[in-house]
Amino acid sequence: MSKNILLVDDEVITNVVHKSVLNRSGSFGYIESVLNGRQALEFLERAITENKPLPDYIFLDINMPVMNGFDFLQDINNHFAIDHEKMKIIMLSSSIDPRDKIRARELGADDFICKPLGPPDLQRIFSDAEPQR
Repeated sequence: MSKNILLVDDEVITNVVHKSVLNRSGSFGYIESVLNGRQALEFLERAITENKPLPDYIFLDINMPVMNGFDFLQDINNHFAIDHEKMKIIMLSSSIDPRDKIRARELGADDFICKPLGPPDLQRIFSDAEPQR
């Protein structure tokens, strides 16, 4: 089954680079990108409303305007219609602060990877158990 991906990062070039890395690593149902956590929530809500497939994997930056990655994780945990257990959320950040990694895990992130995303990261992530539908 094709994996669906949502990239959430305020840096457009980062989304372009990560999309390129993903495209070189395999085929996907879709790879979409948004610029902040608020847009990511809107994307998920729209997918539910329109009965479209949710992403299997969300690659989420921490530091973004409007809504950062931690706020997104808190909101998705409390969202009445989004079952975040059906998708893997990978925190993808340039932060090397170990407290960020701990906080991401506490808020439900499945993994924490330092930017940039590379083929070895993808191989490890995609070789883990698939998100349950």
